[in-house]
Amino acid sequence: MNTATIILLVAALVLGPVVISMIVEALRPHPPIPDKLAWAPEIPIQYTTVKGHRLRYIKTGQGPNLVLLHTLRTQLDIFQKVIPSLARRFTVYAVDYPGHGYSDIPRADYEPGLFVDAVAGFLERKT
Repeated sequence: MNTATIILLVAALVLGPVVISMIVEALRPHPPIPDKLAWAPEIPIQYTTVKGHRLRYIKTGQGPNLVLLHTLRTQLDIFQKVIPSLARRFTVYAVDYPGHGYSDIPRADYEPGLFVDAVAGFLERKT
């Protein structure tokens, strides 16, 4: 075997699984979007659009507004243990950032401005 043949074989062995994985992922159906929170089915899931992106959020409780912002790579459900307690004294809002949870996944640079603009737009519309 010459060098070119060996290089092609190695490339096929390395890239083959990657290509197959990409095809399988593209053919996999998207998971269904739940219509209720598993941890609090009585709290309605709502959506709003900010700068053309649909954001999932919840609102529960009564009192002064309290907005919960999750960390990156998580979603509003991270607050499931504290929302019921907070809702006794506050109107609690929790929102999924763009590209997180069940909010839209925009084709955008995931720079801080994307999240700042999403939260600012959400606050202008909902609080």
